[in-house]
Amino acid sequence: MICGETEQVEMHHVRSIKALRDKKSLDFFTKQIALINRKQVPLCEEHHHKLHTGRFTDRERAMFAQGCQSYIKAGRKQRKLTERIEEGGRR
Repeated sequence: MICGETEQVEMHHVRSIKALRDKKSLDFFTKQIALINRKQVPLCEEHHHKLHTGRFTDRERAMFAQGCQSYIKAGRKQRKLTERIEEGGRR
């Protein structure tokens, strides 16, 4: 989701999305996961290690945030398309 790597992909996960939404002081990465409403996100081995050691660069943070926003927008488009299809079937 950050660099586009397709080899050596690992899943980073959190325990509970609901718990994330209730907390006010979350780190950047966890806030992004909560925004996309997912417990897991794919990361290459290097970025997964950087996440756990707190070594993300500002550029990597921006790239991840951009990827999250793209994911959110794609989901909205898919929901609208599904709604249109369902409405057409009811007529």
